[in-house]
Amino acid sequence: MSRLKNRNKYLVFGLLVVAAVFIAAGNHSLPAARLSAPLVLDSIAPQLPDAPFDYTDIFIPGYIQQSTDSFNTPFLPLLDSITNAGAALGRVLFYEKRLSANRQISCGTCHEQALSFGAGTAGSPGFAGVVTPRNTMHINQLVFSPGTPIFWDGRVQTIQQQVIMPILHPDEMGLTEPEIIARVQEASYYPPLFEAAFGDSEVTVERVRSALVQFVASMVSFQSKFDEMQENGNLNVFTPAEQQGWLLFQQTCVLCHIEGHFGTDSLFNIGLEMEYPDPGLAGWTGNPAHHGAFKSPTLRNIAQAAPYMHDGRFATLEDVVEFYSNEIVAHPNNHIAEMLSFPLPFRGFRYSDEEKAALVAFMHTLTDTVLLTHPKWSDPFVPVTNTAHHDPLDFHWKVFPNPAAHEVFVSWPVAVSSDVEVYLKNLNGQIMRQLHATGGSYRIPLTGLPAGVYALSLQSGKRQSVKLVVIK
Repeated sequence: MSRLKNRNKYLVFGLLVVAAVFIAAGNHSLPAARLSAPLVLDSIAPQLPDAPFDYTDIFIPGYIQQSTDSFNTPFLPLLDSITNAGAALGRVLFYEKRLSANRQISCGTCHEQALSFGAGTAGSPGFAGVVTPRNTMHINQLVFSPGTPIFWDGRVQTIQQQVIMPILHPDEMGLTEPEIIARVQEASYYPPLFEAAFGDSEVTVERVRSALVQFVASMVSFQSKFDEMQENGNLNVFTPAEQQGWLLFQQTCVLCHIEGHFGTDSLFNIGLEMEYPDPGLAGWTGNPAHHGAFKSPTLRNIAQAAPYMHDGRFATLEDVVEFYSNEIVAHPNNHIAEMLSFPLPFRGFRYSDEEKAALVAFMHTLTDTVLLTHPKWSDPFVPVTNTAHHDPLDFHWKVFPNPAAHEVFVSWPVAVSSDVEVYLKNLNGQIMRQLHATGGSYRIPLTGLPAGVYALSLQSGKRQSVKLVVIK
């Protein structure tokens, strides 16, 4: 505590300023106490390179180009429309928390780079804590569906429509179009970014949309083990299990997950259940034949995109393979057996344990760590941390919603650290909640805690990072 006392005036001043901003609307009193660890606060401006990253140099492997033509490559004009300045602006907007009603979440909150631009949870809390009924679809390789059904239920036909919808959704980010313009205009760092991207600093919804489209469309990389095998024409890049899994994949999975993109523009009822609480495609078409039909997402980086299915019902790839092996329901809209000429009644592919493991091994060959780690897709609003007296955790982590009423969620890239102690403390240093985390996303119940400001800390070994949480 002695070194904390030496820095008392700085910590207390910073705490009072931040707490006053959060609490003013709720008339909460601030306890007169200090945190037991340095604060980690978000910076107010993005940290950008002097020259924009290169977003235009997108390499499409020869094996993909050879299997396509101008008719079935509608993604090429969209890739050609990307500019470095436009995507650089889109990156800032993608991670901009000003674009939510309470300024606490961004697009990147629910689309985390290390999670293949997914959320890591079955549903994602919006700005007010309302959890989405569907699993946040990971959006890497979204450019390969530029003018075809987007979202789980296929209700949107273009990326241009898709990118702005979460910002306008009342339960997700909760802004109106005039508010989008006003929020961007209030930040001093946007005029030069808009001028570089569009020639002048005028802010319009269409320009925000265009920049976001360019950034999202740039989320393409073909540097997985599968791509290496295809480009070199050397099957020995794969282990025997991966080779077996690839063969099984071609026999039973490729109709819905076409090699190359490893997704499809079609929507399918795969027999998850007989009565779907979520009607999927039928929810907006009204066609009973569409009941339970959902889009088949890309399997690229699928190992980082848990949980799985439209409602996040499966926690692991092993669970998914077990479903396809033995748990398929004979729904009248499920045509898997018909498409593959399997006899009825069809309950699954009946994989052996060895085959199940082989399929999972093959899906891991679709992991592309470049997309998961390259800074050009990372959050530019990096934490400003005082590292003089401690070693902060070396990854970005998120707390949402904040302020919170009944529960708060904490998440971080599970691939970076899987052994973390999570503490929620009051400002007297008393531990109010504690859990040992072995994954990347956890729910912390807040029932029974008085309103006020708390310190939420993550600790791994000797490393520690702290954020403020307001309970209302």
